[in-house]
Amino acid sequence: MRALTATGRYFSFSFMSYNASKLKSEGVVEVAKAQLRKKRAGSGGTLADALLVYYDYDKHECRQCYIPLIMTFNGHKISIHNDKE
Repeated sequence: MRALTATGRYFSFSFMSYNASKLKSEGVVEVAKAQLRKKRAGSGGTLADALLVYYDYDKHECRQCYIPLIMTFNGHKISIHNDKE
């Protein structure tokens, strides 16, 4: 994502939505054309470190999602492995 954004190219991804303040999900979100954005200064903290901030070029909106909830990247399924097991 960083390399694509740095070269001006777009990427696609999908993730499971989650609103931490409402403890609610609206299901899977598909983003077809995105680039990373810079995090706001002073936005550090436990949850902020887990956020991916991006610009959705189809919706023309600045958005964010939780990194552990990303399901696909450029059409490839994301899986998490625990090497300690």
